[in-house]
Amino acid sequence: MSVRDAQVADVPRMAELAEAKRQRYRDHAAPFQRPAPNGPAVHEAFLPKLFEWDGFTVLVHETDNGVDGFIVARFGSAPPPYGEGSLFHVDDFALADGATWPTVGAALLGEVLVRAEVAGIETAIVVSGPASVDAPKTAFLAERGLRVDAEWRVKALTPTTAGKPAKVGFDAAVGPAPPVYEPGGLTALALRIDYPEAVERFEHFAAASDAVVAIVPVRVSDTGLRAELDRRGFVVASEWYAGPVSPLPA
Repeated sequence: MSVRDAQVADVPRMAELAEAKRQRYRDHAAPFQRPAPNGPAVHEAFLPKLFEWDGFTVLVHETDNGVDGFIVARFGSAPPPYGEGSLFHVDDFALADGATWPTVGAALLGEVLVRAEVAGIETAIVVSGPASVDAPKTAFLAERGLRVDAEWRVKALTPTTAGKPAKVGFDAAVGPAPPVYEPGGLTALALRIDYPEAVERFEHFAAASDAVVAIVPVRVSDTGLRAELDRRGFVVASEWYAGPVSPLPA
């Protein structure tokens, strides 16, 4: 068994593993993660670009039977609620067999940790579905010393013809979902929520912007905002595990 840098020849297998993960997640927090019919082809066309972009580390795990896992880590920035900084962010992290997180998953994450420490990166951030949809992965991340630091909360919306409220108490971006997903329309991502009561205004803004999904990143320490999201029917789509790079076991 070995971990190595991914190559173009690995891309079809990586896209296959990623699609299998999307299918497992498809009914969780619907329609946010509904796979697009052409998702594998789109992803296969996109993945080689990561080999060329600065700040990305793309690794595969290989046995005599072929590639059975891959990881994509971006050094230096992460989506909200984070941003730029001394961190790395892992979203694409998929294995052929969920039972191999303690071995294959550990080998892949361990190599990223080694490279991150050499690069002077301080914080690791790894995204996962909650235990209800991906129990082996969440158990693995907890065993590696990572803890849930943030969540992406989502809510399905029905677009309205009401007037769009001004961005008071929040900021947001509205646009299409990543092309590997097909939620049925636009999505609205809250870039900032200044106080819990602003969630309702953001939700109205999202629906008036023709969004079918509202997304709110939130730190688990922000109990007031999380309580308001609960009250308004937002569900946890993903958990963002974080921890210091250097003490984590390789």
